[in-house]
Amino acid sequence: MKRSSNQSNEWFEEKTGTLHTGHPPRVRVFLRSLAPPLGASEQQDGVLEQLESFERQGLFETVDVNIWGKSICPESIGARTDPGRQVMEQIEECSAWASNTDVSLDMPFEESDVSCSMTNEQYQKIVLPRVCLAIYANGELDLVLPCRIDGDYFGVEDFIASFKQRAPVEQGIETSA
Repeated sequence: MKRSSNQSNEWFEEKTGTLHTGHPPRVRVFLRSLAPPLGASEQQDGVLEQLESFERQGLFETVDVNIWGKSICPESIGARTDPGRQVMEQIEECSAWASNTDVSLDMPFEESDVSCSMTNEQYQKIVLPRVCLAIYANGELDLVLPCRIDGDYFGVEDFIASFKQRAPVEQGIETSA
């Protein structure tokens, strides 16, 4: 059943709202790089700063940052290394979560076939999002962003804005250098 945009928004708001109840969620952040290109650097820094602020306020149990690169070839030797297996396991966990929800979800992993006629080489690759969040509540994966819910896009910034609306204002927190 295709939901209306309003229903998708309601599902998203309900999902993010439940993260404020009970034990604080754990957030895993996946980045392509710690040195993103111009234009993406400011966005990435803003996301990380806001997530760290939520963690300092006790709204998140932890915020773990992981680097997973731009893409992965599932059948390559690299995918069988420890870092490659970790990326593939995270993709599989996110995809399994999406297939078990009560809405039509599309994950941000773009699969494509690559071929070179000069070398007769062909392979599949999965392009990973620049910034991705996996949010765990009560030890279970509860939300993955960015995603499309019935065609409506919900990004990392949407999650932060929604979470920020419900969060108390951070006051008196200082950092020491």
